[in-house]
Amino acid sequence: MKSLSKALLAAAIIATPVAAHGEEELAPPVAFRHQGMQIVVNSAMGAMTVLKGEAGADENLVPLAEALVAGAKVSQSAFKVDTRTVHGKGEAKDQIWAEWDKFSAAMDGFVADTEAFLAAAKTGDKSASMAALGKTFKNCKSCHDVYKEK
Repeated sequence: MKSLSKALLAAAIIATPVAAHGEEELAPPVAFRHQGMQIVVNSAMGAMTVLKGEAGADENLVPLAEALVAGAKVSQSAFKVDTRTVHGKGEAKDQIWAEWDKFSAAMDGFVADTEAFLAAAKTGDKSASMAALGKTFKNCKSCHDVYKEK
């Protein structure tokens, strides 16, 4: 299963275009950050689809959860590069780096939430998995409400 997760991660990174934000071409560190977030979005939405029973086999839940954790860690690391002064900075607000300690703590919580989701997914308990994924989604929203341009 680890090789499947690594393959999903690699495919998601390769498949995400650098100019993914409308007309503005993203600076390379911003594009990398965006690619990490796309892994998060794609794996989280895939996991939700499996948990709702809409598509995908239950055996896909753990690899999707592993990809979600990997995407969260890539995103967390990618935000360490301050892009306030680069052209093509994307949707990240400058407030991220102005309030780095607060933002970094929020990212630590996000990674922890994805890891809790992975742990729940490994138990096979769909109810616990859904609750853990819901907590992860709430974390995403709370951070985006403050730190993402609308």
